[in-house]
Parts: sequence; structure tokens; C-alpha cells
Amino acid sequence: MNQEETRIKRVMAMMVTVNGLSLPLAYDRKDVIQDIQKGDNWYTCLQKDESWSITAEIHVVEIDGEYFIRTDGNNIKSDNLGELSDF
Repeated sequence: MNQEETRIKRVMAMMVTVNGLSLPLAYDRKDVIQDIQKGDNWYTCLQKDESWSITAEIHVVEIDGEYFIRTDGNNIKSDNLGELSDF
């Protein structure tokens, strides 16, 4: 998060492949926004025991010309990916 705790800097993500999930990689916030805007789907996932579960779809919300990534879709000038922990 930035100092104001309104924008996430990076996220860890895994790609879904025919063989399962890839190893996690770090992605910049701007890349997540661009991917979603071009039509890709991004989701939050949480691990319980040894399996992963999708918890929410990530949406891009535009407010006053700024873009935010949120799982709840609320028009609040802040990123919010739910219960995900910082890394």
C-alpha cells in the first residue's frame, strides 16, 4: 500500500493453466488495471489447508479520473481486495 493506504502497489497472482495453478508472481497495480480494462478477469483467492478457493472478482472503479481495484465495486477512492494479506 502507499503511505495513505489507498492504493495497492503490487499483487501476487497465479495463472490458471491446464496443469493447475502456476507459481505466484508479483504484478504491478497498473498492470492489473490494464488487464481488467482490456477484458481479462482477475479474482482474489484464499488458501485453506492445501487447496485454493476463489473469493471475489476484482473490478476497476473510476472515480474523478482515477482508477481503483476493488472486490466490492463500491465507488470509494481506495483499493480494496477484501481479506487478502499484505506481502
